[in-house]
Amino acid sequence: ADLRAVLSLAGAKPAVNQCLMSVGAHDDATRTWGEAHGVAYEAYSPLRHVDLADPRLARAAAAHGRSPAQVALRWITQQGVPLA
Repeated sequence: ADLRAVLSLAGAKPAVNQCLMSVGAHDDATRTWGEAHGVAYEAYSPLRHVDLADPRLARAAAAHGRSPAQVALRWITQQGVPLA
């Protein structure tokens, strides 16, 4: 909704929309909308809402010889989203 207002009022569109994104909290609708309108989506606070003790992250981390934090960050990059 905020980006729609910016696009309607501004003479130029923003290049990047920085949004909270993590394994535990992400807004796929905003990301999809931005992609459709040529506004890149960038993740900030990628570990903020992540339970690093989550057994699913622990299993994935153990299977790949990584830490749960590394798995959580990799998930974001595999979605094609850059990290801020």
